[in-house]
Amino acid sequence: MAEFHDDARGMAYRYGDQRLNQIALLMTPRVLGESGALIWQLRAPQRIARRSDLLLNLRLIDERDQPVGLLEFDRLEARFQLSPEEGGRAIPSGAFAEVMRLGTTSIQLRLTNQTRNDLYLTLLQLYGKPLFRGDPIEVRAEDGEGMHIYGLKRMALDLPALSHIETAQAFADYELARRKHPRGSIQSLQVNARDHLPAALSAALFKRIRVSETQTGHGARDYFIIGEEHYVCAGGTRHELSWTLEPADSARFVIIDSSAINGREEVIAPY
Repeated sequence: MAEFHDDARGMAYRYGDQRLNQIALLMTPRVLGESGALIWQLRAPQRIARRSDLLLNLRLIDERDQPVGLLEFDRLEARFQLSPEEGGRAIPSGAFAEVMRLGTTSIQLRLTNQTRNDLYLTLLQLYGKPLFRGDPIEVRAEDGEGMHIYGLKRMALDLPALSHIETAQAFADYELARRKHPRGSIQSLQVNARDHLPAALSAALFKRIRVSETQTGHGARDYFIIGEEHYVCAGGTRHELSWTLEPADSARFVIIDSSAINGREEVIAPY
């Protein structure tokens, strides 16, 4: 791992810019519906012209005009009649409805009328397993002592993929604990490749380097290189590097387990 100690050509250093003492996190609760439930239905008969082929896109919404997720598709029921009146004679063949594409909150259908007569679509119902979205809830985490000492430093996050209060609260508490105390970090580092030839050749994107700097009181800390810029001139005899850095300390990252999506009764749908 390349190390740099008071020997860089330039450095961008910031202190306390990421400090927070109040976090307001907006989450969206969701509720799973039963399998085979009625998710969408036609409210009024619709005339389908003879020899026609139509594409429809159905938006799945609830009675509050909120999107409804489609987790499982069960079936589609449709009925075509010669007249729009209830109880009219149904057409057994020559007209049908079929699913073309399933989306998270919508479904695309094809309506086909191959007969010589105008028909009326009097029944169209979609069944499946819905995911209902509730009203957004704001979860907060605060550091009263930090607000008294440093003044209010607030951040608001809208994370619709979070659907459980406990998860949202843990997220807010973690972020507050990580950022409630002022600290300094290096944003970018400029070096001369001639002075640091091994580092210039070995360090690349996402590699770890260690930097310490006496003037700012920055102790030895590890960083990841997340961006790089090269400046070459004088026939290749002068080569300067500029790295964009991200702290590599353990307080910024967590390790999570993995599992198969198809094997869980949960879904992340940020709608």
